[in-house]
Amino acid sequence: MRHVVIGGTFEYLHAGHRRLLEAAAEEGDLVTVGVSTDAFAESIREREVEAFDDRWRRVEEFMEGLWTDFEVKPLRSPFGDTLERDYDAIVVSPETESVAEEINRRRREAGRDPMEIVFVGYVMAEDGKPISSTRIHGGEIDGEGNLL
Repeated sequence: MRHVVIGGTFEYLHAGHRRLLEAAAEEGDLVTVGVSTDAFAESIREREVEAFDDRWRRVEEFMEGLWTDFEVKPLRSPFGDTLERDYDAIVVSPETESVAEEINRRRREAGRDPMEIVFVGYVMAEDGKPISSTRIHGGEIDGEGNLL
């Protein structure tokens, strides 16, 4: 059984997030999704984000529609439980690829097998720039990348 992990804030659960979660479901028989806690999300974003319970619920509902075995867990740090738990692969975006590389470096140092890194590129908005929660929050685009 192939166990895949993915982590993120998943604010607004936009088209880019959905593509990452779909890739995780395509890659694994079991997917563990780490959703950033409010405290962790706000420490990286330096602004208030949507409530954890709302983000968790949307991720859970979306994953249910993918017909894959999954679990959703709170994510309290960039590494989650990836240094202690055996995962076969990690799904990343351009902004999280370096975190996965650091996780694998630490796993090797601890005598653990590295995870395969599954890279998923950005989903672009209609202006050719990446869809992001920051752009949605700022009122530039909607969750599908349409300009507002």
